[in-house]
Amino acid sequence: MKKRILEDVSLMMLGAVLFGTALVGAQELLSSSDVVYSNTDSGSVNDTVQGALDDLYDRTSALAPLYKNIVIVDNTIYYGTEEIGKHPIYFDVTTGEKCNVNDYEGNEDKLGKSGCMKFYAYSENSDGVNMILDHSTTESGIAWASKEDYQAAESKITDLGITYLNNQIPNDNYDIKKNDNGNSAGSNNRGPLTVLEQLKKDTKDWNLDERTDSYTATTSNGVGEASGYKINYSTYKAKLISAEEVNSIARNADWTPSKVWYYLDSFNQTNHPTTKGASAYAWLYDNLTNCENSGCSQNTNTDSAYGYWTSTARDGDSSITWAVHADGTLGHTYVSNTYRGVRPVITISKDKLQ
Repeated sequence: MKKRILEDVSLMMLGAVLFGTALVGAQELLSSSDVVYSNTDSGSVNDTVQGALDDLYDRTSALAPLYKNIVIVDNTIYYGTEEIGKHPIYFDVTTGEKCNVNDYEGNEDKLGKSGCMKFYAYSENSDGVNMILDHSTTESGIAWASKEDYQAAESKITDLGITYLNNQIPNDNYDIKKNDNGNSAGSNNRGPLTVLEQLKKDTKDWNLDERTDSYTATTSNGVGEASGYKINYSTYKAKLISAEEVNSIARNADWTPSKVWYYLDSFNQTNHPTTKGASAYAWLYDNLTNCENSGCSQNTNTDSAYGYWTSTARDGDSSITWAVHADGTLGHTYVSNTYRGVRPVITISKDKLQ
């Protein structure tokens, strides 16, 4: 069985699909006799090609679990952020089946919450391929955790699948800090209560398999107590992308949830694209307010949606949480901020995408 590397970026697996965390190392699975260039006549392989494969499947990398960004199109597996943006996957959340661009163009609700919509696949696990929607199902008006939901956490956490460190609801710190307008900045120590509730509402009618995954955040909240929460997604149709996943897509090895924000294209707070479609990560922040001025490819947003929430609290600051913003940043903002929305991630088995 031959494996083919396509322009050092894409990999085609003929027959069985082997990728992601199932791989144990290029040397064990691929040899130079298994690999040919797709853009040469000779079909010869050199050390550079083999080295590229070794790097692609580097199990020692800190980003190994998620850095292999993948898209499956007609049995071709594409790797890399730019390739992802070129190859959206169309999936009908109402029928639970793959659809095509014609179905998508004919869907009057394609920027809504039903029918054939556009997704981008960025990683895979034992349950399937993780794909993020190209728009937010709720564009804005949603706090990460509103004061009302925060104070009612005890009555909500069972339905939302949230548990806490030591099985105790953290202390009420919602009003401990003020935002720029003098109002409560909020607290992240009880988890993303409001955005999770909206995620459930937005996706409740989607015809998708039950989820089996979870997400855990363990933080030091900056006020002298350990803080942590776990989200069990077993009662959800979709999940929130985590800040760790966004960072793994960008491959910024120096970032952790306790660090500061950065532009996805540069890893700093200075350099970023300023023309439409110039960002390699445009697919991560399309359809947000004025995003085209920072490199996104399209913006059909009519609301004041400056970003969408992740599931991740900022480590070390109880009033801050992480979001993807319209200016192409993995940024942080106050928990009580309502100019952010909900962008679902679905996980689809690989056989449904072939």
